[in-house]
Amino acid sequence: MENILFIEETEETPLIKFDAEKGLMEISGRSLPENASSFFEPVHKWMSEYLSSPAKDTVMNLKLEYFNSSSAKQLMQIILLLEQLHSKSYNVKICWFYSQSDELIESRGRELKNLVNIPFELTQF
Repeated sequence: MENILFIEETEETPLIKFDAEKGLMEISGRSLPENASSFFEPVHKWMSEYLSSPAKDTVMNLKLEYFNSSSAKQLMQIILLLEQLHSKSYNVKICWFYSQSDELIESRGRELKNLVNIPFELTQF
């Protein structure tokens, strides 16, 4: 497994920055790729490999400005993988960042938080 997964941000796709050694993961920006499953395929592959040898502590920072419904499905799959890790007694935390003026992103974060059994912080910036 590659220790680092880095995918550059574009106007339609988010920045992906995952570091296995540090247990730090970040998805930020806008996520409205034409084919979300194709875009997120390397992320799911990396995550599956990470689950076989995770860091003691894992933190996922989600700093999304906007995401479409197909991206939401992909994000949920990633969060469910983290929930699996959490169920194996690893320390896992999701940090959902949202702008004070962005009620939609805040409410989507709250919806996701209510769907999973994992430490999930909502942080306004």
